[in-house]
Amino acid sequence: ETIKAILDDPQFIYIKGNHDDMLTTAALSYWGIEWDSSMIYYDLMNNGGKQTWADMLNDPNNEEYIMKLNSCPIQKTYYSKDKTISLSHAGYTPGRAARDLLWDRKHIYDIVGDNVPDEILVVHGHTPVYYMHGAKTLEDCQKWIRPEFYGNDHKINIDMGTYNTHACCLLNLDTLE
Repeated sequence: ETIKAILDDPQFIYIKGNHDDMLTTAALSYWGIEWDSSMIYYDLMNNGGKQTWADMLNDPNNEEYIMKLNSCPIQKTYYSKDKTISLSHAGYTPGRAARDLLWDRKHIYDIVGDNVPDEILVVHGHTPVYYMHGAKTLEDCQKWIRPEFYGNDHKINIDMGTYNTHACCLLNLDTLE
């Protein structure tokens, strides 16, 4: 229901992530529209997609939403008054080639060079902020429920680990609040 609400609301920018990709790939393969020979269905089930899959199968409009979700971009550029903001699920390091905008986590350890213009910003999720800080317990995770500005202020991680913390983050791209 959350996916449908966001897909249908023009005030949101929906960027496809790795779980969305698993869902759409599994659905398109299930319906015979595309064939995926990998174990994507099992990956989806093993990554928390069981209820979403069941809900999708029981929805009479499921194909419409799967097709909308499948057509969502994996990267989009947003221009605010003074920033050029690159949005993607997994993120990347400005000034370097993007590795994998759906799955990469290595970029969070990259150093952002001094040659990156101040107005360039990358906003991403995929790696909960508390993972970046080595949180081991749910209590530790709760301490990191906030966006993480890092990489010489060229990157913002907005992943709150919702599956674990039940908190999510909405970021106003014009104010960065």
